Amino acid sequence: MDKQIKAYQYIIAGLVVINVLTISWQWFGPRKHPPRPEDILRKELQLTDSQMEAYRELIHEHRLIADPLEGDITDLRKQLLNYEVIGSSSQVIVDAIGKKQAEFEMSLYEHFKKVRALCNDKQQKKFDAVLLHALASGRPPRLRRD
Repeated sequence: MDKQIKAYQYIIAGLVVINVLTISWQWFGPRKHPPRPEDILRKELQLTDSQMEAYRELIHEHRLIADPLEGDITDLRKQLLNYEVIGSSSQVIVDAIGKKQAEFEMSLYEHFKKVRALCNDKQQKKFDAVLLHALASGRPPRLRRD
């Protein structure tokens, strides 16, 4: 009986050590970050250095337009969720959000159109496929800020 208790103690101690190691590895181990759009395009389209430089400039240009629009949309949503807004003014805010969202979508379309124009014919076909795949994943493409 005493040997059996000792065996159980060793087993439990071993399981505790394995748990601690597993949790530590999860918390402190290597993290896999999702690939950046820039890295995906470079790899999938095999963009040249000059194309990548032009792409980075397009991102910067787009962010100058998109960031204020996203900020305005956020501010309008905060106003909308200030439940003290009375009746018809909530519809005015919703309409304003829709207008800003439409501007944002148009700027995104123009951005992708310019990025596509950087590519040769073969790259354009691949770009279309990559973009459609990103859309099919359920989340609209989002340009990261560096």
